[in-house]
Amino acid sequence: IVVSYRVPGRILKPVREINRLASAINEQTLEQRIPLTGNRDEIDELTTTLNEMFDRLHYSFLQQKAFLANASHELKTPLTLLRLSTEEILQDPQLPVPVQEKLLGQERALARINQLVKSLLDLSRLELAEVLERQHFCLGALILSLVEEFQGLLQEQSIVFTTDLPASLPITADLEKLRRMLINLIDNAIRYNNSGGEIRCTAMRDGSAIILRLANTGPGIPVEDRERVFEQFFRCEQSRATSHGGSGLGLTIVKRIVALHGGTISLTSEPPNWTVFTLHLPAEA
Repeated sequence: IVVSYRVPGRILKPVREINRLASAINEQTLEQRIPLTGNRDEIDELTTTLNEMFDRLHYSFLQQKAFLANASHELKTPLTLLRLSTEEILQDPQLPVPVQEKLLGQERALARINQLVKSLLDLSRLELAEVLERQHFCLGALILSLVEEFQGLLQEQSIVFTTDLPASLPITADLEKLRRMLINLIDNAIRYNNSGGEIRCTAMRDGSAIILRLANTGPGIPVEDRERVFEQFFRCEQSRATSHGGSGLGLTIVKRIVALHGGTISLTSEPPNWTVFTLHLPAEA
């Protein structure tokens, strides 16, 4: 009984190891491969077949991302020309009111398409080029400068933005990518807030990590949607409605930037009170 138990276990051990390694490979780690045993047996043949399949999948993923980046880049120029032409026509004082209203509608549609193309291009760049240009700067100062930039929009919607930041919050990271990440989070907090609502931003140093929390009032996010808000083009039925004008890619870009820095992001929501995004970012490279 002992021999019949141990012999199949030793025979199946390489298969279990292959299964473990294959399960660890996902869309973010498609460049990894399963090592060969060197015995030139059926196990190595199975490993070679799986590695060739991963090669084809990796190539297809890269081709898809490259196509998306190239298409987004090619669309930018004609969209810009269309917007400029529409704005130029709208400057005509003799323009009939019905025509002016139709052109204004087209201009808003072009603005939404332009924002979508820009988000697609940013996401493609993040997925194709994973190089970070790290530099040393103060994260608190970056947050405060962005709050100043959003003051006009905050005042327009009567939203109060409060911060609780330490006097010094140094971090070594990619400044431009973190700026884009914070812009998306703040824009999201304003876009899906209530008129006369509130946004709170807190940050602290916890050992080798920085914990950043951004909370906003609003309708909140249902429990069944909280795991999917970071997916591309996903919109909640209420707070992520198309009427808000978002592209559905803002939080996807945020999560990608956090992952590139080796950090994590999580979400908690208590409808209809607060929605809180919590980020853990390494303070040093």
